Amino acid sequence: MAENFKQKNQKVLDNIHSVKGNFKILLAEAEDVRVIEAASIIEKLGITELTLVGNREKINSLIEESGLTMNFKVLDPKKTYSKKMTELAKLLYEKRKHKGMTLAEAEQLILNDTKYFSAALVENGDYDAFISGNICSTAETIRAAIHLLETKQGYASSHFLMLTNKGPLLFADCAFNVNPSAEELAKIALQTAKSAEIYGLTPKIAFLSHSTKGSANNPDEQKVVEAVKEFEKLLLKEKKHYVFDGELQVDSAIVPEVADKKNSGSSIKGDANIFVFPNLDSGNIGYKLVERLGNAKAIGPIIQGLKKEAHDLSRGCSAEDIVDLVAITCKRLDKNN
Repeated sequence: MAENFKQKNQKVLDNIHSVKGNFKILLAEAEDVRVIEAASIIEKLGITELTLVGNREKINSLIEESGLTMNFKVLDPKKTYSKKMTELAKLLYEKRKHKGMTLAEAEQLILNDTKYFSAALVENGDYDAFISGNICSTAETIRAAIHLLETKQGYASSHFLMLTNKGPLLFADCAFNVNPSAEELAKIALQTAKSAEIYGLTPKIAFLSHSTKGSANNPDEQKVVEAVKEFEKLLLKEKKHYVFDGELQVDSAIVPEVADKKNSGSSIKGDANIFVFPNLDSGNIGYKLVERLGNAKAIGPIIQGLKKEAHDLSRGCSAEDIVDLVAITCKRLDKNN
């Protein structure tokens, strides 16, 4: 019997949670009861080694108020010895001085911004990854990550792992790049396909548009058409083979009957599991609609394309979301090491 969507979603979750205990991960905004609850769950499940970052007194007070017991280390930038802080500030300064950052500015960021402090520790090799975004905006998480961790090939993007009534889907880019070019959309598609493989999925990629195969003719539609051509070039260069098609309206990508009517010869037969959105507006609106009206679980945004791992949370996240993102981080670290 074919797997139903609940079984497919659970299979992906089981895959994500299959790696335990080998990595050192920083939760950069730990002055939050959701982080405390998540840390307690992570400790019980033995997922990995966590360190909570923030004001030590506030974090310890939250732990006490929660009634939970845990043995995780708490790292307070303002109580970290001066030699280490100087080392981290110099690291940031060296990476950003070409943009006009002074050493004094770097010192203040490392001291007062837990995202920069955490990102510097990861870049310095003290930790394997950091996660933030439960309190700050996505832009703040991304800024610290880009400034310190840099990109592998000059480009980074993000995706959400969506657990839906169609099974697991990846939406990209819903948090990072505002108006990607055709070439950038192709890069987003490739990065997201590689992420899908980490989660145990076989990528089937739909380049989304308001048009299906020329049903409209305007610059926005043409950008997606060009993105598909650029993606073909990337696959040849990378010696990869993925199922993909575009430009497609979303119903052609997920409804077999509609796909048969609108695009019968397509390799995507209403069974896409990766949606590449044409811009940030459509991606962000799309994932939130599916999450809130379709009762889907949205994990992320998960950043892809950095030299080291850093990931973001929605400010509306639950403790369970934090647990899942920590597990995803471990899975990605395990796959990429």
